[in-house]
Amino acid sequence: MLNAELVEVLFFMIFFMGQPEGVFNVDTAELKQRIEATEFRIKKFTDAINNLYDLAEAGDTEAKDRIAKRKIEKQEAEQELKQLNGQAIEFANA
Repeated sequence: MLNAELVEVLFFMIFFMGQPEGVFNVDTAELKQRIEATEFRIKKFTDAINNLYDLAEAGDTEAKDRIAKRKIEKQEAEQELKQLNGQAIEFANA
C-alpha cells in the first residue's frame, strides 16, 4: 500500500507538472490585477466596436471586417475573464 501523501504528490507531479503547493499558491493581488486588466480590455473592445458601427453607418466598407475581428477579440477576453473570476472564487473558497 502507498502512503496517501506520496500518492498526492505523485498525482500533482504527473498531472500538473509540479508540487501540490505550487498549484494552490495563488497571488490574490496578481489575480485581481489580471481581472481588472481584462475588464479594461473588454471595455476598450466595446468602445471600439461602437466606434466602428458609426464608421460603418458613414459608409466605411472595411469597418464590418474590423467589427467582426473586435467581436471575436472581445469574446476571447470575456472567456478569459470568466476563467479568472472562477479562479478567484476557488481561491476564496480554499
